Amino acid sequence: MHLTNFNELKQSLQTTIFKLKKAQSKILSKTLKYLKLSMFKKVAFGLSDAADDLRTFYKACENAPILDSFQSEPSFSEVLKDLDQQLFNYESKVAEFDDLIKSFEN
Repeated sequence: MHLTNFNELKQSLQTTIFKLKKAQSKILSKTLKYLKLSMFKKVAFGLSDAADDLRTFYKACENAPILDSFQSEPSFSEVLKDLDQQLFNYESKVAEFDDLIKSFEN
């Protein structure tokens, strides 16, 4: 009996998530359509308004460059090697950190 309730709950959650994603997609689509339409309605040298500011922000985010750190990921062995080096550095400077904390206390 519990398994049936769990399956029903799981199905209900999946349906709800699907509906939310569909609604989110519609909202995003309508927002983009509005932004595209408002782009053509803008008068040259006109005053800035909220829609214009939102469009500018959206374009800046959409066209943001990819960070170098996301273009190449280090291998697992490189991560472990780097982690070992970081731990060694931290352990070698424990006395300095303790002195720093003591200086804040005074």
